[in-house]
Amino acid sequence: MELKENRNMKYSFRDCTIKDFDFLFELKKQNFKWYVDKIWGWREEEQKERLRQDLEKHLSHKKIIKIDNKPIGVYAVHRTADGDLFINEISILKEYQQKGIGRNILENQLEENHQKGIRTILQVFKDNPAKRLYEQLGFKVYGETETHYQMENVKEVIKQINREVNLDNIEIRKCTTKDVQEIYDIQNRIIDHFKEEEKGYFLPFKKESYIRIVNDPVNDGEIYGAFINNKMIAWIFLSVSNRMEELKQKIPNLKGTCADIDGVVVLPEYRGNGLQKILVRYLEERAKEKKIENIVAEVTFENKYSLKNLKELGYEEKTWYQKDKNIKRYILLKKLGGK
Repeated sequence: MELKENRNMKYSFRDCTIKDFDFLFELKKQNFKWYVDKIWGWREEEQKERLRQDLEKHLSHKKIIKIDNKPIGVYAVHRTADGDLFINEISILKEYQQKGIGRNILENQLEENHQKGIRTILQVFKDNPAKRLYEQLGFKVYGETETHYQMENVKEVIKQINREVNLDNIEIRKCTTKDVQEIYDIQNRIIDHFKEEEKGYFLPFKKESYIRIVNDPVNDGEIYGAFINNKMIAWIFLSVSNRMEELKQKIPNLKGTCADIDGVVVLPEYRGNGLQKILVRYLEERAKEKKIENIVAEVTFENKYSLKNLKELGYEEKTWYQKDKNIKRYILLKKLGGK
């Protein structure tokens, strides 16, 4: 997010570090103890341990808000698997509240998200008066839990995109050389949006590799694109598996021809419309035409959204492997009965 000054006070951001633990705990205690105590009971050591675990997992998401090098708050966001931007936390010391700082931070974030076509979501304690500020900024409640309201801010253009996305408006076709630049651009845009722990979701190709693939589909596979008004909004890569011996070792009783789903990518502003499932179903039909009997898909343990979609389409977990010390992947299989 581009950082801007508040008209009343000059504030800036810096990276959060483990050394900020004491400040963050006092900030949490000052702003949220009342809510936690009312709902679950406030236990000091338990809350400190929760904060330690949060910092271990999500330190890179957090920014310290400061004025003249004095920490006055924290702001934390991350991108979800659906491409939304989730505001995990915005919390400011009481002496700096009611000065427009929080509003200014959120306005800047929303302006950037609207320009990029990104949905912004957050949750707020049901008794928290901050809900009024969020409503003033255009957030609306779309769900709730026992303790929180779940709120979203979606610019009208994004709603229009959602209305556009239906089977009648989408053209799906095999990609050619003239589509390579769009394929490559979408790949890079998706990777730019990944948070650190999502880096293993998708292994990027060079543009030259995509040119080779579309020019030699027999040996390298085929890429199918989804288009609205001739604009590519998503693509999927089907390759005839060249690792049958490896797969037979990992999947007992695997028989027949096999193809791999080597990637499904959807532009963030078009997510949430079922495009991943539409493309996988389309790919399955193309595979059947080629007399392919099985399709294999790999999904990282953390990519729960894709794992859920594939299981709903009939893919079954068969095994898993660890590609390196950080990335574990499920191998899923669906039998097509191509012969």
